[in-house]
Amino acid sequence: MAGSPSFIDALAEGCAEMGITLPPGAAERFQLYDAMLREENQRQNLTRDLDAPDFVQRLYLDSLTPLAMALPGTRAVDVGSGAGFPGVPLAIMRTDITFTLLDSLGKRCAFLGRVASGLGLDAEAVHSRAEDFGRDKKRRGTYDLAFSRAVAPLPVLLELTVPLLKAGGLMVAHKGPSVVDEYPSARRAAAALGARLLDPVEAGAPGTGSRHVLVTARAVKPCPGIYPRKAGAPGREPLG
Repeated sequence: MAGSPSFIDALAEGCAEMGITLPPGAAERFQLYDAMLREENQRQNLTRDLDAPDFVQRLYLDSLTPLAMALPGTRAVDVGSGAGFPGVPLAIMRTDITFTLLDSLGKRCAFLGRVASGLGLDAEAVHSRAEDFGRDKKRRGTYDLAFSRAVAPLPVLLELTVPLLKAGGLMVAHKGPSVVDEYPSARRAAAALGARLLDPVEAGAPGTGSRHVLVTARAVKPCPGIYPRKAGAPGREPLG
């Protein structure tokens, strides 16, 4: 199905239903990305959703749901990018934003680098643990946006993303509806990190029946220098 009219038709129809217009050249980039992803998926297990009948909705349209909100600034990081979701689809659509595709596995980063180059995206692939990346003085506090999709429980995710944000920057995370159970501890974690957790927004992609939500947090002051803690610590001992 990669590159077929049905793929682009389903993508365009879904975008129209979401009130999103594909910019010039985006359809061709999505076709190429899908083809590269399918080829690479035979070498390393990037995602099982490519075999699902509703893969366009599950992968591509779901990744684009943040476009319904105001996305400030010009620099974004996709933390735990994996196969490139949501960072690559967002980079295809938002050519005014420079993206960093961050992943802890070298093979995945090599693939993401080839995708960025092959699609002509304003994006870089970086091989690093999020904890180490967030302690890099050249990266810390430099991003307007931090995206993630299916990475970690919310208190952990906040510690991995908030230190990367400028004051006023926004974290946007794809989560399931049960994330509301994590909000009491996540609010405390956000406060410790110098951020404010905002109310979740329902954001299921059309045609999936999913009840995904977008969780957002805004950095309101510089994150204390002790965060993020050393690699592994946020997961072992979550804030909150």
